[in-house]
Amino acid sequence: VVLAGDHCQLPPTIKSSNQEVQKGLSKTMFERIMEHGQVSRMLKIQYRMHQDIANWASEKMYNGQLLSHDSVKARKLHHLSHVNSGKSDLLNE
Repeated sequence: VVLAGDHCQLPPTIKSSNQEVQKGLSKTMFERIMEHGQVSRMLKIQYRMHQDIANWASEKMYNGQLLSHDSVKARKLHHLSHVNSGKSDLLNE
């Protein structure tokens, strides 16, 4: 069985006030798997965000190991065809 996920992602949102439910659901499945020493591999290249944003996550959560792919590391909103850049200076900087 191969599972893909991230034990560093946000935990589940629990709306129950029942303490037993909160305790049982407070950890993600991937956190539980990692606690039991299962084999894991980190995917070290991200393809979703500008490297300035990704660098924060890389340093704070992944010991500086997360890298940005060349196709996204300098991409800004106005580079995306489905984003209306209009006349906003913020989008075109």
